[in-house]
Amino acid sequence: MDQSYSDEFVQDERRSLSKLQETLVFGAARYWVWIVGATLLGAVIGLYLGASKPNIYTSSAKLHLRFGAREDLTEESLTGVASQRESRPTMEDEIHMLTDRDVFESAIREISPSVFLQTEDPTRYDDPETTPLPVQLMHKLQKYLLQSSDAGDMLDGFNEEEQIQIATEVMIRDTVVFPNKGSNIITVLHTSTSPEKARKVTANLVDAFLSRHRRQFSLERFIPPQEQAVDQARAVYLESKKALDGYHSQNGFSDLDLEITNGFDSLTEISQAMINAESELREKRAELATLSELLGSAKADKLASVNLQESKAKEIALSAEVAGLQEKNEGLVRADKELRERLKQLTAYQPELRTLSDEFEASRTSYEKKREILDELTSLQNIDNSNLSVITLPTLPIEKQGPKRMKLLILGVAAGFAVGGLFAVLRQAFDKSLRYPSTVRRWSGIRLLAVIPESPDVRRLQRVRHFI
Repeated sequence: MDQSYSDEFVQDERRSLSKLQETLVFGAARYWVWIVGATLLGAVIGLYLGASKPNIYTSSAKLHLRFGAREDLTEESLTGVASQRESRPTMEDEIHMLTDRDVFESAIREISPSVFLQTEDPTRYDDPETTPLPVQLMHKLQKYLLQSSDAGDMLDGFNEEEQIQIATEVMIRDTVVFPNKGSNIITVLHTSTSPEKARKVTANLVDAFLSRHRRQFSLERFIPPQEQAVDQARAVYLESKKALDGYHSQNGFSDLDLEITNGFDSLTEISQAMINAESELREKRAELATLSELLGSAKADKLASVNLQESKAKEIALSAEVAGLQEKNEGLVRADKELRERLKQLTAYQPELRTLSDEFEASRTSYEKKREILDELTSLQNIDNSNLSVITLPTLPIEKQGPKRMKLLILGVAAGFAVGGLFAVLRQAFDKSLRYPSTVRRWSGIRLLAVIPESPDVRRLQRVRHFI
């Protein structure tokens, strides 16, 4: 320690320091070289850390998610079976799907691992005339340090698949995908070593996300099974129609219900005709009986010959008319009997025909429903637009996000100063020698009258003596 510090404490005892203050002040004064050296070393380390890290830029893009008919389709919904739980995907499901490792791996295969991991040259945009000299020197130092630890050169000892896996891990680490709170907007952030690469990688990731969403909710997996189901339903429908038509042809009717209805209507008409014919036959028979009785009575002899001939002719006509009515009535009775037999036969066909008709209607309804679903699936499949779309293209970041070199330098200086100061304080605290008046006074309890100053000549004589 310099003698000036000792003289200061000797000249004014009222300014004597406490033990902690004495340790801090005397340690800093005694080991100031170590503190300065540690501070400079911290500055060098902070500068090295700042220069050894590449510049990083973050590009952002935004996607809009709209849940539509494609996302709602399930095997249960196609078969008409209601699901026991809500199967509609959520935003969290979408994020998990998009951040699947395979999605990042597909983006890496599109870019290639060597291109993705290659660190951009920090001096590529330096202009000797416009770029400040300190910046040029920093970029050259940075280029030298980055070349010795370039991640792209580290892939030489790995095969292609291992390189892809390494690059995929880096891409996952440098990418953030999150939903905007309260909306269907998904933000994609990617950090890279140049603005161009950051935007390019983000664009590739966005394309990979869109492709993943299309594959997940593609209708291609539904259409072939649905086509097969339509073909099967059509075959059943045609078979049931053939069976129904064959039954109609075999039993001589096309519409059983209509034929039965018409048969009963005809039966009613026949019954009414039989009643009318029976009534008319009774009338004619009564008239014929009256005429026959008149002709057979004694009074008939008194009739004129003309009237007698007319009455006989009328009798003959009535007899013929009665015979015709009787034949007609018998025909109606036969028709009634035949119609009743036919209706009885048709009624017996009803249960089997009803079964065939129900099977036909069920098969036709099933076929039409499956055909309608297939038409809807085909229409949706022909729509090229995805329900996940880009609303903000990947940006070209101008300002770098890091590294914060000034911050690292300040932290390095602060850390070096703290380490040097801690070393000085600890060294001074564990030093048991009595070097200062206040220390002697504290340990001995004796009031000092004077202090002999240290002479530089004495120190030189001691060193010469030591060497001799």
